[in-house]
Amino acid sequence: MGLKRLSSLTKDRSCKLIFEAMKFDGTAQRGIFKDFQVRGEDENFKLRVGDAEPGNPMYMMKNHDNAQFSTFDRDNDKWSADCSGYHGKTGWWYHDGCHNHNPNGIIAEKDFPNKDACYNYCSSWTKQDKRVCWRATRLSFICA
Repeated sequence: MGLKRLSSLTKDRSCKLIFEAMKFDGTAQRGIFKDFQVRGEDENFKLRVGDAEPGNPMYMMKNHDNAQFSTFDRDNDKWSADCSGYHGKTGWWYHDGCHNHNPNGIIAEKDFPNKDACYNYCSSWTKQDKRVCWRATRLSFICA
């Protein structure tokens, strides 16, 4: 779709972000976030994401609120190095510690017994402060 189109569809509307992921064991995860927007190019496509709806296993997405979109050739994150380059040259709204969610990360070939190894791949933190590797992700949105 592209960031310009995503911004034009969300920046002045009331939208919800729907974040779906599939773990290696086949378990599906789904999170819905209120007040989703992607601001314009003049703000480096800043992400706006509100509170999660109840029962959301992906609550850490809120930590990416106000992050600017970064790629390997446009380092807009607040980390002293380059989050995009470090995580496989993928684009994402990295924050100062890179990420809590990395749905655009490289998909691992298999799950890891040591979940901390998932950090460099398509992954997320859980409420139990453990990392989860994903084998597939999908982000979508609906607007009122």
